Amino acid sequence: MPTARLIAELTLPNTRGVDLAARHPYRADETTRGLSTLKAELTGLATRGGELAVRIEDDVAEATGTLTCVHSNIAADDTVQVGGVTLTWKASPANENELDIKTTDATDATELARGINDHSVLSEYVTATAAADVVTVTGKGLGGLGEQIALASSDETAVTTSASALASADTATVRVPRVALNFGGI
Repeated sequence: MPTARLIAELTLPNTRGVDLAARHPYRADETTRGLSTLKAELTGLATRGGELAVRIEDDVAEATGTLTCVHSNIAADDTVQVGGVTLTWKASPANENELDIKTTDATDATELARGINDHSVLSEYVTATAAADVVTVTGKGLGGLGEQIALASSDETAVTTSASALASADTATVRVPRVALNFGGI
C-alpha cells in the first residue's frame, strides 16, 4: 500500500541538523503524540530561531497509461486527449495540436508520441514512448498526482485508451523538493 512521509529536519543555532523522526520516534498510528511532538519542536524553533527543512516522500510510482493505435480506423478530425490537451489527427497538420495521419499502426503511434513529447504544455508533465502500435504515456515527477491526468479518445476503435486516466503501479519513491523555513527567534 502506498504511503506518504513527511520528513522534517530541525537546525537550531549552534547545532547541526537533527532529524525529528530520529529525535522523537513515533509510529503512524500514534498521530496525536506525533503532532504534539512537532508542535513542541516548532514552538522551540520560533523562540530560539533556526531552520526547519521539510520534504515529502511519496511511495507511488510514476503513473502511466497506454494509447493503442489502429491505423485503418484513424480518420481526419479524430481526437486524443491527454490531460486537458486535445490532439487532432489531420491529413495536413498546421499546429502543435494536430497529428499527421501516417501509413501504419506503428507510424501513427510514433507520430502520437512525437506530438505529446513536442507539445509545449504536455511535455511539461508527461513523456510518451512508442513501441509498435502502443504509446505509453508517463507522468514526469508527479508520483501519485499523475493519476489525475485523463486519457480519452474520440474513437476507441482508432485509438484505444488503457483507462480514463493514468494509473500507478505503486512501486517507486518520488521525492518532493526540500523546503526550508527560517525563524529568527524571539
